[in-house]
Amino acid sequence: MRKTVMHAKAGIRGLDSRWSLPRAGHGAGLASFLVCCIVLAVINKWGKYMEGNIVKDRLSILTWMIDRYDVLRVAIARRAAIVLSADAILVTATIFLFGQYHSFYLSGLRALSTAERNMTVVFILAVVSAIGLLSISILSATSSIVNVWTKSNEMPGAGAPQIYFFHARDTYDDFKNFAVFREKIDKTTDEDFLSYSVAELWRVIVATYHRHNDLKQAIIYLYWAIFPFIISLLIFSAMLMVHLFS
Repeated sequence: MRKTVMHAKAGIRGLDSRWSLPRAGHGAGLASFLVCCIVLAVINKWGKYMEGNIVKDRLSILTWMIDRYDVLRVAIARRAAIVLSADAILVTATIFLFGQYHSFYLSGLRALSTAERNMTVVFILAVVSAIGLLSISILSATSSIVNVWTKSNEMPGAGAPQIYFFHARDTYDDFKNFAVFREKIDKTTDEDFLSYSVAELWRVIVATYHRHNDLKQAIIYLYWAIFPFIISLLIFSAMLMVHLFS
């Protein structure tokens, strides 16, 4: 009887030993699975966090670039204002010179000699050339200050889509209502803002390029207008000297 009890206890201990390892292995596998899920969740969360930071960093860089081109636009506008002032001075001086020449030589009854008639023709051509060149310079300088296009997709060589929130005309033409505007801006993601800012950067680059070219053209025509103005001034001075000493 005693031996039978001992054999039974030994069997129970063997059974416990056989089942203990699988239970321990099952627990370790479950723990490993949970750890892997947690690690994957953390990696996914960290990836989204880093991706959001990258988008925000790019938005910051693009904003800085847009602000930089805005500073350049202000600088171009100041130079264009100087050119417009010079144009106005030359136009006033040319008109005054023509008025004086007309009152001295063209409104009187005295007949002009052949040399005086030739000089008068050259004088009139010089005045007309100066006024024409100055007019082109004024138009170009004005264009470098104010955009001649109304929407971003009308810009020459732009090829950019409509730019919401950054471009006033594009935004107003498509919404014209605060409720719709608020709904659109609430649904706009960081990636959408990034896309709009890239398009806006391209727009200001194209605008700055054309503004700079218009300013350059205005300065060139201003320089060319100085030569016929000087010619007309010399002719007027020569005619005045002849009139005084004759």
